[in-house]
Amino acid sequence: MKYLAILVFLTFALPSFASTFYIKQGGTATSKAAATGPCNIASACGDDSKINSWASKGDRVYICSDGGELKTPITGSGACNNGKCSSSDLITYQKSPDSAGVPDWDSNTPMIDIDGTISNYKEYMIFKELQHTNYNAKGWPINIDYAKNITLDNVDIIISPSNANYEGIAAVEYVQDIIVKNGTYSADGQTADTESEGFGFYYNAVEILIYNNRFGNATHNSLRFYNITPNGRIENIVIRGNIFENQWEHHYTLSLKDTTEADNGRILIEENIFQNGGQSDDSNPCTPDGGGCETDQLNYPRIGVHQVIQRGNVFAANDLDWGVYFAASSAETINDIKHYHNTHYDSKIPDSNTEGGYMFLFDGSENFKLTGLAIINNIFWKYNAKESNRDCQLYADNDNPSSDPDLVNDRVENNLMGRSNSPTESAHRWGKQDSKNTATCNAMIPAWSNNVDANPSFTNPAEKKFSLKNGSPAIDKSGRLTQVNDSGGGSGTSMVVDDATFFYGADWSIPGGGESGDFIYVDNQSSPDFIAQLSGVNYLTDTLRLTSSQKWDDNADVYWCPLRNASCFNGFAPDIGAIESEISQNSISSKKISAPLNFRKRK
Repeated sequence: MKYLAILVFLTFALPSFASTFYIKQGGTATSKAAATGPCNIASACGDDSKINSWASKGDRVYICSDGGELKTPITGSGACNNGKCSSSDLITYQKSPDSAGVPDWDSNTPMIDIDGTISNYKEYMIFKELQHTNYNAKGWPINIDYAKNITLDNVDIIISPSNANYEGIAAVEYVQDIIVKNGTYSADGQTADTESEGFGFYYNAVEILIYNNRFGNATHNSLRFYNITPNGRIENIVIRGNIFENQWEHHYTLSLKDTTEADNGRILIEENIFQNGGQSDDSNPCTPDGGGCETDQLNYPRIGVHQVIQRGNVFAANDLDWGVYFAASSAETINDIKHYHNTHYDSKIPDSNTEGGYMFLFDGSENFKLTGLAIINNIFWKYNAKESNRDCQLYADNDNPSSDPDLVNDRVENNLMGRSNSPTESAHRWGKQDSKNTATCNAMIPAWSNNVDANPSFTNPAEKKFSLKNGSPAIDKSGRLTQVNDSGGGSGTSMVVDDATFFYGADWSIPGGGESGDFIYVDNQSSPDFIAQLSGVNYLTDTLRLTSSQKWDDNADVYWCPLRNASCFNGFAPDIGAIESEISQNSISSKKISAPLNFRKRK
């Protein structure tokens, strides 16, 4: 019976395909039914010109590399597009298991060119283990318009070093339920036009997962979300575990921008690495006038949407690292940007430049407001601002000298910071600058609290190992993110806090089915402390929904669990910075606490 049960399970667990057929450049099979493979038999494979006309709902298309580069882009012409699709309609385009290498496309041919319409979105396609390693034409090797339920898994796009005319790596417009994972998306910033993009989502991007990719070498934006249409949305997006590197030109590794002033947002940016930004090479014509690359290359996220959580990210060895750049149009307000438990290291400014070297910039015209910003439990270490009037680690600027950008209900708390290469200057200068011509840091942020000037003692920052050594002042030193707001205390599975926008409840309908809500630690005053996982968050009512019933006190401190599990953290409190140490400040090696346990009680 045991083996029968296993057999029954396997029968239902394995995917079911309507049909499976093989495609290769130069294949000679005359029908889909005859294209049964393997790859090394031309008569058992269809020519790549059949890749669209033969594929239909539910099919698996094995693509062979044996015949050479493919010359037909995948259009998804047989995909479901009636708006009543299901996962059983999925078409899978993937490398054949017996293929000698990874299928590649001809240098002048796009790999994917899906063109749905507003009334007929193309749905349910997965592209797996494919590559385009020498794209050398105008346009984009990936074009996806009006589509839903699309996955790019282990897809590599590399622009030819000789291609100075490409527009970008991917143009993805009006989409929902998109997964991009395990891929490499690399441009060639040394030769491309200034406005050439990396991977771009435009106008409407909802319920998107960007996971475990490598983005780099773009001239404009390595990864971009951009909306200018009144009905467009940029919301419910998770960007996790990616590497952003080698940004060229005066633009951003990651750009989130909405010019409509709509209430878009709910974006989680976590556990990414932003490194080696700020490339320059005057021998290459990467400016429009051919005069060489500008020296003010950037490598930081640009935020122009609401409700963004940035945590667990490392920003390392970047020229002009502003950490995060905020920009808004006149009279616009950006709400609820939470930047906590990140590590910033070795940001610097080129000698010839007059801007940069500080960690944050808020730039807007008159009446621009940034409300609900929180910069908490981060490490800012070893940055270098060359200009004496550019040495605020938090720099708030307004292009209109007569009006400051308003910072409303903002908090800068419990950060560890310092500047090791300029000891004569103040180690932590967080402040607000009225305009580019006034004195440095002439007004402190109102909610400045408990920020410490100290060396974090990284394990080996030269090799980008940012774990903490024993004795680091960042170990066990994190502060609260918010507090319980429930007069008299309460119990159950719905807990109201002062500000719920710190947390992710995995209820954003992110595709893939692998999302889980945050773990939090609640430090009660009289009741036992507890660790709980979130099943959802109501941001309108600041309510955290818990997966298990708990009891809490009013004004109890609430912490995020950096280990992302029921152990919560090592030691006696979370560490400051992006990486939780395995050691405790109290010399208890790898100690993991479990609830109930009280720590850091109020007096």
